[in-house]
Amino acid sequence: MKIKYIANAFIPLVLTLIILLLQGCGSRKDILNIALTQKDKIPQILLYDPEDGNLNVPLNTRISVVFSKSMDRESVESNFSYSYNDKTYGKNSGYFDWNDDNTGFIFTPSEDFPAYTDVFVTITNDAKSSENINLTNDLTWSFTTSDSDDLTQPHVSSVTPFDGTLVETDQYISISITFNEAMLKGTVENSFYIQSDDGNDFRDNNSGYFMWNGNEVTYYPNEPLNENNLYYIYLDKNGNIPWDLAGNGLTSYTAVSFYTNSDEIFVSLSGDDTSNYGTNRYSPFKTIAKAIDYAKNNARYSVINIDSNSYTESISLDTTDYNGITIRGGWNTDFTFQDGTTTISDSANDFVVTINNCSDITLENIKIDSSTTTNTNQNGAISVDTCQNIVLNNLTLNASTSSGSSTYGLCVDDSSVTVNNCTINGGASTTDKNCGVYLIGSSDQSVIRNSSITGGSAGEIYGIYIDGCSPTIENNQSISAGSTSGNPSYGIYITNSASPVIRDNHFIDGGDNSGDDTFGLWVDKNSTPSIYRCAIIGGSENGGGHYNYGIYYDNASDDTAGGILMNNFIFGGSLNTQNSNECHAIHIVRSNIEILNNTINGLGSNGTGHRYAIYGFHTDSLIINNIIIGGNSTVENYGIYLNDVSSSNTANEPCIFNNVFDKDKCNDYLTDGVNNKGNDIDSNVNNFTYFTCQPEYNVEYTSTDGVTYVNESNYDYHISTDDNNLIKNHGFSSSNSNYSTFNYIYDNTEALYDIDDEPRPSDYSKIDLGADEFAP
Repeated sequence: MKIKYIANAFIPLVLTLIILLLQGCGSRKDILNIALTQKDKIPQILLYDPEDGNLNVPLNTRISVVFSKSMDRESVESNFSYSYNDKTYGKNSGYFDWNDDNTGFIFTPSEDFPAYTDVFVTITNDAKSSENINLTNDLTWSFTTSDSDDLTQPHVSSVTPFDGTLVETDQYISISITFNEAMLKGTVENSFYIQSDDGNDFRDNNSGYFMWNGNEVTYYPNEPLNENNLYYIYLDKNGNIPWDLAGNGLTSYTAVSFYTNSDEIFVSLSGDDTSNYGTNRYSPFKTIAKAIDYAKNNARYSVINIDSNSYTESISLDTTDYNGITIRGGWNTDFTFQDGTTTISDSANDFVVTINNCSDITLENIKIDSSTTTNTNQNGAISVDTCQNIVLNNLTLNASTSSGSSTYGLCVDDSSVTVNNCTINGGASTTDKNCGVYLIGSSDQSVIRNSSITGGSAGEIYGIYIDGCSPTIENNQSISAGSTSGNPSYGIYITNSASPVIRDNHFIDGGDNSGDDTFGLWVDKNSTPSIYRCAIIGGSENGGGHYNYGIYYDNASDDTAGGILMNNFIFGGSLNTQNSNECHAIHIVRSNIEILNNTINGLGSNGTGHRYAIYGFHTDSLIINNIIIGGNSTVENYGIYLNDVSSSNTANEPCIFNNVFDKDKCNDYLTDGVNNKGNDIDSNVNNFTYFTCQPEYNVEYTSTDGVTYVNESNYDYHISTDDNNLIKNHGFSSSNSNYSTFNYIYDNTEALYDIDDEPRPSDYSKIDLGADEFAP
């Protein structure tokens, strides 16, 4: 029998609108809003079972109704009835079982229905919600009974998505469950929910809606499910289970699971390259090679995540098919955060990671280790050749410790690479060079920053080797040659490079070398680097067995080559350097350098070899506004030593202006070499020479002539010329009668710039030294 609508739902609403308009109650918009609000509060019947027209309904069936609003139980029960064989039965013919929020009930008749009988069920519109609002119309439906009771429990016939299926999250996922018989729909909907494995996503009848088709129900979430997760489908929310029409509960049901897809690929040693999807963190691949191949052939997937384990395999990205791939390591077991170490090692290939002829590749949070390789070819951790925009973040790169050829932590050829926050170590070849970073060819766009780099532990060692390109090296914690014996060692080696920029590096070090020369920074062959705000030292530990150079400029055949040194601390050796040979903070051969606002110290400790703050040969360098300290030799210390062995040279006239010399540490603070053409420099009154002692860390004192003042803090202060002020600086009073009117260092009206390259104030009364200590 068809459903009978006894009253039209909209008649009361229309009448209300007419009355309000006639009474002039507000605008038509206000009246419409009131009417719509009232309509939203009107209760409706959403579901009922058995369904209208059902046949073969068991004799012991229950009657179930679900409302859109919380209902007043008494009014519903009083206006509920069913009839068959011309007899009507009311609420006293059975009992009602309401749900907790009074939005539905299950009625169980006191007696079974008769066989093969049409049963009519009615709820009148006198039934009210808990807000005392009536149903808008009566509802009557019917079903036909079978000839027997149903005493068998129902079961689930099928569920989609199938167990273990991978589904897309860029579409709205629907979940369908089919039962073997008709069910009381309200019990199914109240017991259904899905939940993610991590517990962060829970969906039920309050966060989606259901649609029924016979014995099949389909659930549609209001919002897409979270990607990259594992979900379970349950039918036991709060202990409730689905019932069939006769009230038989569902048999045992095992939750079905499915995966949601992501745009990323996952790798774990516990994964599987054959049966797993790889694009869900609960179903990862086993090998990095499989993940890379999958990304290559599926453009959607560009990010590869690797768990914190050790992998013995190599990586080769050698065509444009790999463009745009990002490989990220260090993930925990469920890929929720990066807190561990992923190690990739390979002993068979030249390099563990090879990147050729591609672009936009990123590697991060991985240790790449070739230290155990037995390969005798040149080898290392990463090789990059003819690539653009390669980004290396938070990597540890180790070259071979047993190779017979050149080793490289990172080898870059004709490529642009950005290195951030990496630890890079060269190897231990005893027959060839070992480099932390090797930059060659057209690699001008490369940047190395915020990293710690070591050249090696044997043979000829280079922290960074730059050949024919102009990268930017900035903000690194340390760049060290490493340790060796019997071969030269270089913190940074630059050759044939037009304009590299080296700035704000905390420590550039020629290494610990007991058998040969050490160089903090070597500039060779037509190179003109710009070097700012770095601490550079020739040898850091025992010092060289021979010479120690903070910076060595050697353009043997080109007087025009040069560069700029500004605001640096430059030292020839360390306080541990006790050799009998020489320490040079800056050594210049046929190069014209702008040396401005630096602290330059030959340093070295108690050795008998000569110490030079600046040694110049055949140079037109500008040496302006520097603090110059010869060193700690027990024999001779030189502030500036100029030497030109070529009598035909007519251009050797350096400009030496407005520098401050530590007289006590400079036996000859300004010395003419052979055939020096700048003979007027000794009479340059703007080179102050009144340091009276080696700086020490003193506390603050009032102004007294002849007393040394040194900053004890880590900050920069200005120096005041007023008498009797507290001084917090490397301040020195004059002991030279020629400057008796000048009480403090740099109090000179002809001074140009302070050490931070800032113009001095017009009254010249306050000068910013911009430095706190003379030794590293």
